[in-house]
Amino acid sequence: MNVMDDELLSPVKSYTTRMSLVCIITALPAESRVFIDSLKLKPILDHGWRLYGNSGHLLLQTGLGKLKSAAATSAVLHLHDDIQAVINVGVAGGTDAIGTQLLAHCVVDQGSGFSTYPHLPPQRVVSSLPSTTIETLDKPSDDYRAGVSFDMEASGIFSAASPYLSSGSVQCVKVISDNPDAPLGEFKKDDVTALVSTTVPVVNSLLDWYAVSAKQSSIEKDVQHLANTLTSKTHHSVNDKLQLSRLLHQHHALSGELPELTALPETTSAASLRTQLNALINEHPLRYGDSS
Repeated sequence: MNVMDDELLSPVKSYTTRMSLVCIITALPAESRVFIDSLKLKPILDHGWRLYGNSGHLLLQTGLGKLKSAAATSAVLHLHDDIQAVINVGVAGGTDAIGTQLLAHCVVDQGSGFSTYPHLPPQRVVSSLPSTTIETLDKPSDDYRAGVSFDMEASGIFSAASPYLSSGSVQCVKVISDNPDAPLGEFKKDDVTALVSTTVPVVNSLLDWYAVSAKQSSIEKDVQHLANTLTSKTHHSVNDKLQLSRLLHQHHALSGELPELTALPETTSAASLRTQLNALINEHPLRYGDSS
């Protein structure tokens, strides 16, 4: 069933098993509905915040304005230290055509003049989506300027997220809802939902990218932990350590896991350890296609 805008259903008791989460942040119920439906998110009762989630994603609905967005973002990131990244999604005003999707390469707070520069993902992830400066205003405006799009939340989200996340872990995807030819007016919820719905493919691509990044980071930590354990028992030169790391990564790629320590009896040299690892790797030959 769909979650209605003004409903808050029973809390989800266990929406995550401490895995890395990505939190989508929206301001309006009409923006939130898009991702609640597409990701099949469930409502979570969490200190009064409008929060929805599943095993890998959260959605935070902040309400309008940078103060509300900053307060909600800061609170949720403080309470949920398993959030790996946030993606702010919503409508914005600008000079581009209605429905144009944009990625923020700069977020400016109009009141303070403070600017943030997100580290953008690879172009392949966002399908070469054009980027823009997002200027966060304290109130709606029709002062449209080329190269700048307006919203009322982004700077609050970025400033609140900066103590918790890196510059590459906070992204802002906006879709143009008003421009000089169609100035700001009263939006219908259905119009906002239709516009934000067009961002689902690029948001899904970002979600997948962050999921792969988290998995790769976890694997790298496991490889380094095992490598450190092995090299603490036998002298390894810098080159020996690089070769050991490469072999451990190769074993993981072929078998889906790292070798058990019990499968690597203590040796007297780095070379003999590599021999043992190569023998284990050879037990998992690389095959192309269906071998059945």
